[in-house]
Amino acid sequence: MYFPEIVKNDRPDIVLPNDIDYNWFSGFFSAEGCFCIDIFKSKLSKAGYYKASRILVGQHSRDQLLISNLVNLLGCGYTWRNVKRNFIEFRVVKFEDIYHKIIPMFNLYKIKGEKYKDFECFREAAYIIKNGDHLTLEGLNKIQKIKSKMNKNRYINDNL
Repeated sequence: MYFPEIVKNDRPDIVLPNDIDYNWFSGFFSAEGCFCIDIFKSKLSKAGYYKASRILVGQHSRDQLLISNLVNLLGCGYTWRNVKRNFIEFRVVKFEDIYHKIIPMFNLYKIKGEKYKDFECFREAAYIIKNGDHLTLEGLNKIQKIKSKMNKNRYINDNL
């Protein structure tokens, strides 16, 4: 044993702050959240592709109470649990919730840092979807180009 004077204790119970609000969530999302746009081939779509927009915030399953409270705070979304990885995630996938609740909230309560660039891209793609342009191949190509500037892709594509 390298540190015999240190006694391993169980983790303390999580005590949620009483003042979880949109400012808090914006900061939390800046550190822990993710904006995602997925595009899949689909025979059911006019353009031959299907798009999915979503936001995610994940934590260790011991933070289940916190993640569950996000559904109440934002009035949308749901929790998803990965038992094998001991992980819980808050997800919003319904486009109407993303467009009418999440985007306006982040317009008012700004995300900080590099993640703000992802939000700008995500918002731009949402406007294309709201206008129905995603139903054309040209619109999907615009969304694909926007997606290529998001998250890790921004760094990969900047170096090409």
